[in-house]
Amino acid sequence: EFGEILLKAQKEPIGINKNGKPVAVMVSAREYEELQFLKNNG
Repeated sequence: EFGEILLKAQKEPIGINKNGKPVAVMVSAREYEELQFLKNNG
């Protein structure tokens, strides 16, 4: 099951909820790198 989630995260962000509230988002490494670049180079 976790492997399936990892495969899906390669294609689109996956929201993670705890007690019905969003707490995190799983994204691909490539998308994370892009977000970090934008954050650091605004």
